Amino acid sequence: MLEVEASSKVASRSTKLRAIIGDCFLLGQKKETNEMREGREPSTKGTEHPVGLGKVAKLINAGKIDSSELITMKTLKEAGAVGKQIKDGVKLMGRGAELIKWPIHLEVSRVTTRAKAAVEAAGGSVWKVHYTKLGFRALLKPEWFEKKRRLLPRAARPPPKLRDKVDSIGRLPAPTKPIPFTPEERAAAAAAMVAPLAAAS
Repeated sequence: MLEVEASSKVASRSTKLRAIIGDCFLLGQKKETNEMREGREPSTKGTEHPVGLGKVAKLINAGKIDSSELITMKTLKEAGAVGKQIKDGVKLMGRGAELIKWPIHLEVSRVTTRAKAAVEAAGGSVWKVHYTKLGFRALLKPEWFEKKRRLLPRAARPPPKLRDKVDSIGRLPAPTKPIPFTPEERAAAAAAMVAPLAAAS
């Protein structure tokens, strides 16, 4: 009788242990699935590298940026305004806006209202351009493609959900002149971004 009770207790403990292990396994699987889903569809909201206008002005005064040429995200990276990696682009901020007293032309991923107003008040321009992760690699490190004996990728159009947040498709290789800002050319740039939608419909 005692042997039966002992074996029953052991079986009960084994069942509970298996249940606990099973629950932990399922929780782990659910967490892994969520992480994988997040990896496939990363959120880019607020992940651009912030760069203040004051920093840009100081780099110009130090001779690290030529204000007579187009200032791209590649320019900012090479001048030391951003870190080694630019994952989701650069956001131009209004910090130090009072230091911008001459016209400059920039191409960045995002720009605040204050920064845009300050640049335009000084006679310059800011253009929000779209690059994919591969596009950023081609913009910042074109030599990587040369080493791999690969051609630079074609500039990619922004997805529909981002088209109202950018002004133009990012150009490759790194441009040296700003996009013209005449009304006709603005309309042409906008038409180029929406052309795939019109063709699909």
